[in-house]
Amino acid sequence: MNLDLTTHVCAYLDVLGGEKLFQCVDREESEGFCGLVLDFERRLNNMRKDGTPVVRTFTDNVFAAFPLQNTGKYSIQDKVKYFLSELAKPLQQILLFSELPVRGGIMVGELYIDDHIIIGPAVVRAVHLEKAAIFPRVLVDESVLTLIPTTQLARESLVYTAPDGKDSLNYLDLSHGAFFEEHQRIVERRLFEHEGDTKIQEKYHWLLEYQADMEKRVFSLGLASR
Repeated sequence: MNLDLTTHVCAYLDVLGGEKLFQCVDREESEGFCGLVLDFERRLNNMRKDGTPVVRTFTDNVFAAFPLQNTGKYSIQDKVKYFLSELAKPLQQILLFSELPVRGGIMVGELYIDDHIIIGPAVVRAVHLEKAAIFPRVLVDESVLTLIPTTQLARESLVYTAPDGKDSLNYLDLSHGAFFEEHQRIVERRLFEHEGDTKIQEKYHWLLEYQADMEKRVFSLGLASR
């Protein structure tokens, strides 16, 4: 068997607290989540001429990858930015639909993919990033930032740099004020529900701090008034 490794941008996601959702006790909820994943794959297919995307789901984990060969009309940088922008949408949708946050990692690296196997150093690194994230965020690896500088991604509202210096995918779209309100409502309710559980509460406190930082950015850019 010839394992022909090729370069991909890929993401590994873990839906935090998703065990109940994926037990299929509530069939409507389970089908709804599957629909979100399929919709994400359909959007990635808009670039199919430049390569075939892969989106695989195993219970509360999602792996997505897109090839970055120098073919087609899009540059590698265009493909990576498109992947990041499209990945932010299911993070929003999962939170709104299931009220569950997502943790993960995004990187550029080598993979072998066929109908049965996904293997390669990029998979391992993406999983390690998810574990290192600690909080409900999808870390953006240095392998992505060497292709597209953090400053450029921040200007296009694709990454968020936290106070600890780590870069993550920015799913709080600056142009959607209504989502800010819903995001805060969900997070505050989860904090109330998990009162007394320090480990869970620190994750939701991080989300509130993330939102507060992004709201400051909205006001500083003149996109909203106090």
